[in-house]
Amino acid sequence: MATRPTDPAKPATERRDSAAPVLAPERRQQLAQAVADAGFTPGRHDLRDVVELLGDDEDLAVHVERALLRAGAAAAPALLRRLPAAEPPLRPRLVRVLGRLPADPAVDMALKTCLDDHDPKTRRNAIGALGKRGGPDVAAALLARARAEASLPHLRSLVEALGKVGDADALAWLDSLETGDPELQRLTARARLMLGRSLGRGEVGSAIDLDAVAAEPRPLVLGCRPGLEPLLVDALGPGFAPRILGPGRVAATLRGPLRDLLAVRLWTEVGLPLPPLSRGTDLPATIAALLTGPEARLLFKTYTKGQVRYRLAWARGGHRRALVWQVAAAAAAQWPELVNDPRETTWEVVVDDAGLLVRAELRPRRWSASDKASEGLPAVPGTAQPATADRQTAASRNTTGREPAASRNPADREPTASRTARDPATSHNPAGREPAASRNPTARDPATSRSSAESFDHPDDKPALESADPRFAYRSGDVPAASHPTIAAALARLAEVRPDDVVWDPFVGSGLELCERGLLGPAATLLGTDLDPRALAVAAANLRNAGLRAELTQADATTHRPTGVTLIVTNPPMGRRVHRGDVGPLLTAFVANAAAVLAPGGRLAWISPLPRVTDPALQAAGLVLRGSLTLDMGGFTGQLQRWDKPLRPPTRPRRP
Repeated sequence: MATRPTDPAKPATERRDSAAPVLAPERRQQLAQAVADAGFTPGRHDLRDVVELLGDDEDLAVHVERALLRAGAAAAPALLRRLPAAEPPLRPRLVRVLGRLPADPAVDMALKTCLDDHDPKTRRNAIGALGKRGGPDVAAALLARARAEASLPHLRSLVEALGKVGDADALAWLDSLETGDPELQRLTARARLMLGRSLGRGEVGSAIDLDAVAAEPRPLVLGCRPGLEPLLVDALGPGFAPRILGPGRVAATLRGPLRDLLAVRLWTEVGLPLPPLSRGTDLPATIAALLTGPEARLLFKTYTKGQVRYRLAWARGGHRRALVWQVAAAAAAQWPELVNDPRETTWEVVVDDAGLLVRAELRPRRWSASDKASEGLPAVPGTAQPATADRQTAASRNTTGREPAASRNPADREPTASRTARDPATSHNPAGREPAASRNPTARDPATSRSSAESFDHPDDKPALESADPRFAYRSGDVPAASHPTIAAALARLAEVRPDDVVWDPFVGSGLELCERGLLGPAATLLGTDLDPRALAVAAANLRNAGLRAELTQADATTHRPTGVTLIVTNPPMGRRVHRGDVGPLLTAFVANAAAVLAPGGRLAWISPLPRVTDPALQAAGLVLRGSLTLDMGGFTGQLQRWDKPLRPPTRPRRP
């Protein structure tokens, strides 16, 4: 960050009065050069003079505005002092900057005062700012100004602002507003939609009804990670009559309630397709007809508790905001009870309009609170118990390097909440480097080398990564590049359930593989190891939330050898995000150790990013490949594999 352009002890400003300082040419030039530097943040000694530069030419004012916004709330006093005596072009620019500062009662009061300003541009900037900020009495102030406003451009701005922050009185005024201006008519219709949906939030509940059963069987389209289609078909079973449609898509038939789908943990999306319509010449009207047609109304009413709230998404990507508003207005005109609400939605309507036919799927998004907390979790007593760790002195491998859940299919990505909850030290790692904590294990803070029992405290066992999907409500934490839960479920399913299994995840990360294996069926023991104590803490919390008991140890996957292991289930480092350098040596070393750890008859279920390297190593270690699927890992492929260790070592042919 750049320092102040001058020594505050030696000001170069000739001041005429407290409101309007006169800047010496040298001082003005110095400040103009400073604000052009993106690293310059004005200090308290510079703010008064920097504010004065807002009145200069527009190009310089842009840089000044950015510099003041970098100063944040500290800039408010200087801006507020200058505002009363300021004249255009400085005056509207002051209001524009004030409107972008953090919430402040003094700033809000000044902006409300400017609603009646003598300068039209200042008045318009104040309207726009208050429409974004909201706050106490803002709706009443905007409505009072709207009732008295004679300027058509300002009335348009007021209608837009009231659509964002208005109240019931504002909605009544919008409903009664009569105008012959087409643009104002469009803005008024949009504002009524926005205000209607925001006022309805919290007053009318909306959730998916998991127990409703349609009068007739309903066709479904289930999405999954490309490569998992055969496993998903197997998990659905004949009752759903599943069949593969293509990469990442499986068709099925729903004969019972939606709750039945929650026992199947491999899908990422469930869609109820609508009968397609001819595109025609009016696309918004066609999509609105799909949303309000008899089939859509039947599905919405059958599977929704409370008000039907939806948002539009596009199968080919993009936002297409203008089209969204046109569709929402047309749909509301035909079915007023249908509310377009992209923020608090119950249904996502995915539209594909690429061909002559317009197709749409209704995808559930909001489950009831009780279902979020408990659905899909068996009543298994106990908590995750971290074990005392074996200290490692020369382990330089990264064991949390799983591939990120985000894929090229946006519907298959992890929830936003889970991405933002990651450790701040490792979440901003676009280059795919190792986290600092794992680059040099011998240089870690002494606290992290304590036993795992000392360092796995979790402040809150309640799921913090709230998802619309109740199947994975146990997830209260995550680590960088952790497994997507459906991939963890696929590994557990590929491994099969044996109640006497001693299960080990050598690269435990956030513990999803152990959670999914434990939720799939009984096991004698669950073991997890990782080099990163933060990952072990997250895994402990997730396992605790799932009602599972596990032993977690800080240990190296290539040297640690727990006894009696009959199943290894893991998603190892992929070398794409957090593992630096060639991951091949790590994987081959792990394979050799895994083969030695497994008891005869044991299994290894894992994902290999380098099958050309790991397959020969596994075969050389005496394991036999029983199944393999090519899995889309989001930008590259991996092999989802099941290897078995024979009960008896293979006999070598005798020499003649």
